[in-house]
Amino acid sequence: MMAMSASVVWNAGQNQVLNTAESMVVVGGPGSGKTAVLQEKARRAQAAGHTVQLLTFGARVAEFLKSDKPTYAVSTMVEAAAAQLVAHGVPVKSATNNQMRQLLRQLMPAQSFQGTLAEAEHIVRAAKSRAKKLPENDRYFPFVKAYQQQLESQGLLDRHDIIRRHVLAMRENAVPPLKVTWLLVDTVQDITELQLIWLQQHMAHGVKVVLAVDDDTTAYGRDGAMGHGVLASLEAMGVPQVVLPQGYRMPTTLAPVYGRMARQLRQRAPKPEATASTRQGAVVVEMFAERRAEQGYVVERCRALAARGETVGVITRTDAEANHMVHVLQKQGLNPASYARLVWEEPTPQLVLAVLYMLVGQARAAHVQLVVLGLGVPWAALPEASTLENWLEKGAPWPLAAGSSPTTQMLQARIRQAFRGAYMLWSGQHMPPRDIFKALVADVLPLLPVPEQESALLAADMLVGLGGKLAEVLPRIQHETMPDMASLVTVAPVREVRGRAFRHVVMPFMGASSWPLKEGPLLPAEPDHERRLWLLACSRAEETLMLTGHEPTQSPFVAELQQALAMVARKGA
Repeated sequence: MMAMSASVVWNAGQNQVLNTAESMVVVGGPGSGKTAVLQEKARRAQAAGHTVQLLTFGARVAEFLKSDKPTYAVSTMVEAAAAQLVAHGVPVKSATNNQMRQLLRQLMPAQSFQGTLAEAEHIVRAAKSRAKKLPENDRYFPFVKAYQQQLESQGLLDRHDIIRRHVLAMRENAVPPLKVTWLLVDTVQDITELQLIWLQQHMAHGVKVVLAVDDDTTAYGRDGAMGHGVLASLEAMGVPQVVLPQGYRMPTTLAPVYGRMARQLRQRAPKPEATASTRQGAVVVEMFAERRAEQGYVVERCRALAARGETVGVITRTDAEANHMVHVLQKQGLNPASYARLVWEEPTPQLVLAVLYMLVGQARAAHVQLVVLGLGVPWAALPEASTLENWLEKGAPWPLAAGSSPTTQMLQARIRQAFRGAYMLWSGQHMPPRDIFKALVADVLPLLPVPEQESALLAADMLVGLGGKLAEVLPRIQHETMPDMASLVTVAPVREVRGRAFRHVVMPFMGASSWPLKEGPLLPAEPDHERRLWLLACSRAEETLMLTGHEPTQSPFVAELQQALAMVARKGA
């Protein structure tokens, strides 16, 4: 997505986009030049005296688009709406993703929510992204309502509230649309119903739009993204469509294989599968007996390729896996760029961090609440907040709530015993502080849900690996764990690689438990959503696609890829 030179030869479809002065939808597969055409369209429109804004749906993607230092505005749609509200006197106190997760984590026990935190995020975001508010007879209405009440009590607006507020303000003529003549929107498959209404409002005020779509690679389908459905909506709105005829990124080996796998989607816009790439490319599958061997292979491949000056994208299914790979690479002397959520934004690392705050005597009541709730104590069994101030220093008092079950009482006793024992060792300096901290984390680890235990160990390992006294580590955590964003090696969860391309792509942890992710307690599995994320990841490769794993059963996507490779090879022969 870097700046195109004046010598670029645009194909017929791209020229149609660049030379047409009306709104349109641009449909194309991976590497077909959708983003490059939007950037060129923005430059030409601005040179002709128009006011232009380029929008996307991810903050990290927007930052990457800004790396060219464009003279036109680049932002997410939410940032653009928030700035317009503020410019016209409407205060906006935006809730960060971290604040949203903290609210949800607190609400889950209070609302007897039986799912995971990830499911709570999906449910709330999908509900609030709709054009109409969630009906009161919906199963999740009480939980979504409680979340909204918590936001409002703190004067916060989440991303959906910001868009909705701007939509309503435009309808009431209280706040105008963005002051632009052209809106160019990338990855429109990730637009929600509410965001589409926001876009319609701008079009109704005479703003022209160019919207780039590849519905095969919808990243936020579980959070309300319209995906394939946006194409029908745009057609109903009368926006004409241009299909870009070929891709320029995908190597000749992978292009027909990708096409076979994409055609397994239940709904998709057909796209030409021709590639103009001259690279033959390669697909490498390496499975290992255990995790350490797999990680060693990934480290050595990243080291060797970066030493040759070539870009490497290490793409994982989840943020937790991405953070794990960043930590592994950093321990081996590489400091990759990271597009994952910071470790300390995740709830389980936050819990481990709160444990350290407690041991060093810097904890507030909120830290203690975070720990005991995360370890499974019901909300109703929590002591008063005043009791939790200086909890360990006061001997870890825990008055039993009326009607506490025997199971809850046993859990309380176990937590109290673990923390009192660790604090006595800490106060008496009977063991090195890092050993006490590690022992305490190991002691309470079995109380965490199994899927969260690995991220707890990662957080503990990161904390004990920092130099200096543990009591002095806390203010330095964010600074000392920041990645090198200029590195040739990038690690990212799959949803953060839209618009990106790498000479080589490594996809670790290709076991059956990661790709596709299994269904949770509340939300069923969505095979098409997982397939779209898989296609998004493997289509980032310009030359080599490397798949690694260590589980006894590999991802069914790996087997499907190998079968498709064999079929294409037989056909070619």
